[in-house]
Amino acid sequence: MRIINPKTYNKDTEKRGELLIYYENDYKKYRIYGKVEDSAEFNDRKNNHDTATISFYCQDPYWLDENGQDIDIKSVKGGLEFPLKLSTHFAIVSFYKEIENQGDEEAPIQIEYVGPASNPRVTNETTGEYIQVNMDIGEKEKLVIDTREGKETVNLITPNETRDVYNKIDLNSTFFKLIVGKNLIKYSSDIEGAKDKVTIIDYTNKYVGV
Repeated sequence: MRIINPKTYNKDTEKRGELLIYYENDYKKYRIYGKVEDSAEFNDRKNNHDTATISFYCQDPYWLDENGQDIDIKSVKGGLEFPLKLSTHFAIVSFYKEIENQGDEEAPIQIEYVGPASNPRVTNETTGEYIQVNMDIGEKEKLVIDTREGKETVNLITPNETRDVYNKIDLNSTFFKLIVGKNLIKYSSDIEGAKDKVTIIDYTNKYVGV
């Protein structure tokens, strides 16, 4: 019974007593976060075992994929990248990636930039929404943006510290989510960097039912 100890701390949800519940059918395996609503109710005894009923409360009602996935928008390792260079005074470089939200609801994203970059922007061309951070990111620095509802954050991670840079967000930016279906995601920066990398980390679809 220790696995449902109410004192257990879940670092993913930053809550105590919450654990991962898995469901598997003939096609796929899903997960959901939940916590024990009441104490276990013991039922009839069968052979040498006592049967029990345990009720879980799931504050977020959506089922998730079994595991999140990292999706490269721009990577130094190659992959599917479609660069677009414009002959302007500033060398603006763009990369495109199509991501399909196969769930039933809009899905938040966590964007990770590894520098160097200047005024990096990620745009959902499908909806026209974008999020841009007006600052330079060094080669050994990482910018992490979280669009999860209630957890919208913008942090710069350096070799020495993690700093909140929410105030650097472009005023017309939105913490957008991926709509159901296909989303064309574009990354752009005011300077071309051979070493910069952009990834949507730990992405998962959200399902109403399984």
